[in-house]
Amino acid sequence: VVRLYVHLGIRDAVPIKTEGTFSWQGKADLEFYKKQFEALFLERTIKEYDQKANVRVAEMTAPDYLKWADECIQHEEEYCDTMLDPSTRQPLMDAVEQELITKRNQQIIDKDTGLVHMVNNQLSDDLRLLYRCFSRREANLTCIVEQMKAYIVETGKTIVEDKENIKD
Repeated sequence: VVRLYVHLGIRDAVPIKTEGTFSWQGKADLEFYKKQFEALFLERTIKEYDQKANVRVAEMTAPDYLKWADECIQHEEEYCDTMLDPSTRQPLMDAVEQELITKRNQQIIDKDTGLVHMVNNQLSDDLRLLYRCFSRREANLTCIVEQMKAYIVETGKTIVEDKENIKD
């Protein structure tokens, strides 16, 4: 059905038979696709991911949430490649990343199982996943930098003020 919207946008269409299947070839005019499908599709996708993410970010550990979010992002990328017109890829991926990561970036890293926990416990796989999910947008990386800056200052202060270290 989605491909139908794309095909409805072809002007001066000519049916072409290739290897036993028919397709349409012509000049692209995606106005119908953009107005009748894409806008509603993006709106519903945003709403669905907002609802799911609200529940999951509250219930899951940070690594589990990041795994789920990463799987959703990969799923949507594959969906773009197989079902949607290529022009939909960027707005869809922007919307999905916004809902799953950017909108909740502070909440994710502040969890008990978030960034500081990952660093303290040397959870390199979880940190790698955190970076992969957050690196798509600069605002998310800034969030990590600010958290790490505070962590380094606090850790350094603790070391300097430690009575055992003062003796040495």
